[in-house]
Amino acid sequence: MLSSQTALDIMLWHTGNGGSFRRPAGHALKILEEAIELCYACGASVNEVAYVVHSETDKAVRKREVTNHPHFLKAKEEIADVTILTHILATHLNTSMDVEAKKKLPILRRRAWKATGDGVLKRSDRV
Repeated sequence: MLSSQTALDIMLWHTGNGGSFRRPAGHALKILEEAIELCYACGASVNEVAYVVHSETDKAVRKREVTNHPHFLKAKEEIADVTILTHILATHLNTSMDVEAKKKLPILRRRAWKATGDGVLKRSDRV
């Protein structure tokens, strides 16, 4: 879990660099990008990652969950899932989300950022 101070520091960094909340899907897609990087950092293969992405997409289409419109109650439930699973992984790696976020924020502050149309921050050299 994040301490309230770390959570505040993250949001101050985000808004201080032009980040906002224009389109929820843009933020969720950025989480997906980072989750894919996490999978590779933990040793997943390209085939495993591709299989999971395709399987989840197929499942959502079958269940008619793909509407291109935000569903905030469902999004909040999925945030809970992501938070719980991230906490479990961090615990198994002998760390915490708060510890890692505190270590990462100074690195993020040294980089240049640009907000996308969705309000998501991307490194200026990668936009």
